[in-house]
Amino acid sequence: MDEPTDWTRLDLADEVTLVLGFRPRPGSKNLTAGRVEIKKDLADALLQACRRWLLELQTKTRVPYDSDLHLDPGEYLRTTVSELTQRSTISNELADEESDQGTELYSILSTAFDSDDWYTAPELRRNFLFYAIVVRRKSGGTVAFVKQSSPQRVAKAGGWMTIFSDTLSEVDRPVFVLEPDVDIVVSGEEIAVLRPLAFERLFADLELSKELIPEHVNVITSSISCGDDLGDQLALITSRKVRARRLLRDISSFTADQWAARTNEKIREVISRRQLEPDDFFDETGRLAVEGEQVVTLLEVLASRYYTSDFDEEEMRADKVRRRL
Repeated sequence: MDEPTDWTRLDLADEVTLVLGFRPRPGSKNLTAGRVEIKKDLADALLQACRRWLLELQTKTRVPYDSDLHLDPGEYLRTTVSELTQRSTISNELADEESDQGTELYSILSTAFDSDDWYTAPELRRNFLFYAIVVRRKSGGTVAFVKQSSPQRVAKAGGWMTIFSDTLSEVDRPVFVLEPDVDIVVSGEEIAVLRPLAFERLFADLELSKELIPEHVNVITSSISCGDDLGDQLALITSRKVRARRLLRDISSFTADQWAARTNEKIREVISRRQLEPDDFFDETGRLAVEGEQVVTLLEVLASRYYTSDFDEEEMRADKVRRRL
C-alpha cells in the first residue's frame, strides 16, 4: 500500500461543489447522482468545515481496512480504491460471481466537477442516500467529504417548517440540513473510513463484507441450539442486507460469557418481552428456526438492539437504538 496521506497538508482550493446521490430503485446497488448549485457564502462555510475535518482526521489513529474490524474511538480505517477492488475481485471469484471490478461512488466523486447533471428544485424533494462536499485541490484532483445521510430527513419529520424574518413564514421549498461530521473522506485513491456501516452501504457494489459470512454463521450456529436450516437462512439474508451483515459480524465476536447468557430459554423470554410471538422463532423441538425477515429480528434480539441490553444488563439509549426490520 502507498504511503498514507498527511491530511493536514492537502492543498484545498476555493472551489466547492455539493453532490447528492440515491439508488434508483429499492434493492439496487447502482447510484444516481447530481450536483446542487450553492452560493459563495455557503461554499466558504463548507470549505472551512472541510479544513476542520482534515485536522480532526489527522489526530486519529490509522488502522488498515478490514471488513471484520471494529473501530474504537479515535481511530479510522485506511484503504485505497485499488486494494478494495482487489479484495472484491478475490471475494467474487471465491463466490463464483461476476463483478464489474469498480465502485460507482468513487467514479461519481472523482468526476464531480465534470458533471453537467444539476438538480432542479422539484428533483430535490426525493429521499437521498448520501451527500458529498467535493473540493478541488490546487495541485490537481479532488478531496471528497461524504455523509451517508439524507440532508432532508429533518425537514420531513412532520409538522411545519417555518422561517422568521420580521414575520413567521412557512417554508414550501426543499430544506437541507447538513451534518456536523462526515463518514468517509476520499483523496485521490486513498479512502479514510470513519463510519464502517456507511462505507459498506455506499460501496455496496464491491460487496466487501460478504467474504466472512460463512465464518460468522458457523460461530453463531455452533453457539446456540438451532435447527438445521438456520445457518442457510442466516447466510441468505445477510448476503442481501448490509445491516444484517454488520449484526452478524458483531454477534460472532461475542465472548464465551455473552454466549452463555443467550440460552434458548432466555431468548424466548426476551422475544416475549418485546411483544413478539416466541413460537415464530422456535420449532417443535424448541430449537431456534427462522426464515426471511425474521432472521433480521432474531439478529437484533441476539445483539440486544431493543432499547436495553436484555442479556448483558448494559443500558442503551432508546433514541439511538431502535428496532428496524
